[in-house]
Amino acid sequence: MAKKGSARLGSEMITIAQYLIDTAYFDEMKNLALGIGKHYVALDMVVRRIIERDFLGMGFSPYLMNLDRYTIIATLKEIPKSGEEFWKIVSSLPYNVWLRYVGIQHIPKKTLIITYLIPARSSIDSVMSILEKHPAIDPKKGIDVYRFRHTFYTKPRRFSSYFNKGVLMTMSSAKNLIIKELEVKEPVESTEFVRRRKDPIDLLDVIIMSYLEAKYLVTPIWTYRKIGALKFHEEVLEKHFKRHIKDRYYLGVYLKRPPNPEIVNTVLIAIIGGRDAIGLAYRLSRTPYAAAFCDSGKRNKCFLQFFCREEDLAVITEILNTYNIDIEKYILTFRRTNTTSFHDRRMLPFATYDESSKRWFGLDEAVEIAPRIAPSIIKKYFKPERIPRELIPPWIREESK
Repeated sequence: MAKKGSARLGSEMITIAQYLIDTAYFDEMKNLALGIGKHYVALDMVVRRIIERDFLGMGFSPYLMNLDRYTIIATLKEIPKSGEEFWKIVSSLPYNVWLRYVGIQHIPKKTLIITYLIPARSSIDSVMSILEKHPAIDPKKGIDVYRFRHTFYTKPRRFSSYFNKGVLMTMSSAKNLIIKELEVKEPVESTEFVRRRKDPIDLLDVIIMSYLEAKYLVTPIWTYRKIGALKFHEEVLEKHFKRHIKDRYYLGVYLKRPPNPEIVNTVLIAIIGGRDAIGLAYRLSRTPYAAAFCDSGKRNKCFLQFFCREEDLAVITEILNTYNIDIEKYILTFRRTNTTSFHDRRMLPFATYDESSKRWFGLDEAVEIAPRIAPSIIKKYFKPERIPRELIPPWIREESK
């Protein structure tokens, strides 16, 4: 838990955070200072404090990278008694190199959520056929699989309006602001709906995106000076980010989590469908409290993720119940000192990209090749002592020993 009062943000920090969110900033600090009217040395210090708070992230579109996101919801036979038991389950899941997230939720009890990012040309059927026979999963409860290709990150509009004396308001306090945002009549704005899907141009693009997902940075120079983990320099990074990534896969800067974690103790997941699902999910993502993954089709489906307090759950259900949607599932996870957390989050899997043919490896192909080539990729492009641990999934760590 954060210390009391540590969540308070100065008006200057709120203004800069809003600027970074609005402009998807990734440039020279002097240009940022010019845009916000502040001396760049002082600005550098403020931005560092914002980053140290760890509430801004950088997001990319799996869809535009020609990857499909599948979320699988199953029921475990038993809850692991330790982190070691949980890791045994994670490492035994099929097609491990394509995993994006694995987590055990608190309500309904024993709920396991698994997310895969796989090449768009591949089928999830081979993954499901193995999961259905997995010894840790209860076959009597069934397994639900959803494809959520489109991403709406938490990218709040009018960010500063949600703060009261430097502290982000709770959802209950901000209820009227949220309702006002939901009443905005506008089309869903996302480059994912108008751009053509393509595999990334080269391996460096995938490495840069994977690293920026793990560690949000404001300027190219920050990636290779002492605090950075990448070996290539500013010119290379700037070229790949601006000429390749930003034009093709970039979604922008988003709110990684609400900046007052000491009062946010609950994550609510709602699986919704129906006519209003995508529009509602998009508008909720424009508040500081929700992120969404969706898929359009005959029946629109969305995966809504709320960051809130237990006391705010009634507000969420009240809001959802006013729209023409079907609520298929509610799943809850609590962040309490007396509960054990079992979650494994992974970044974009750079070792599943074939550098020679400039495409993603095939589904089965990557299972064999990725663990073998990952150590050499890390050695060539990363400073081992600086690489974030979350960037190295267990299957790479085992190969690197």
